[in-house]
Amino acid sequence: MSSKIAIDNSITVGVLADKLMLPVTKLITELMKLGVMVTVNERIDFETAQIIVQELGLEIELERKVEEEISLKSAKLILKDHVAVARPPIVAVMGHVDHGKTSLLDAIKGSNVVKGEAGGITQHISDTKLNTTAGC
Repeated sequence: MSSKIAIDNSITVGVLADKLMLPVTKLITELMKLGVMVTVNERIDFETAQIIVQELGLEIELERKVEEEISLKSAKLILKDHVAVARPPIVAVMGHVDHGKTSLLDAIKGSNVVKGEAGGITQHISDTKLNTTAGC
């Protein structure tokens, strides 16, 4: 009488060895004999797992776990209940020192942060909203 083990579409070699109650080194050795080079943490697909169980002559049958699927209709209902809120974009300006980032932001915002910076190094541009009417 063979026992059944349910696994996902893929499984790590270590987890499969545990489920088969085999030393992981034996499982890796058998996989290498089949030309599959893996380590304990690498994943193998369901079909490879089935082949290795057959090659080992184990009285174990592998079957795929049944995954819970969300139907398209229920997914639409879930999305319909959530209301999207418009918000301004988040912009990050990155680059090397003295390459014009603050000057660029000043031009976009219509401000003059560069003028007030000590030593010419900008520490903070501001939290105010951008002037969206400024030409970009």
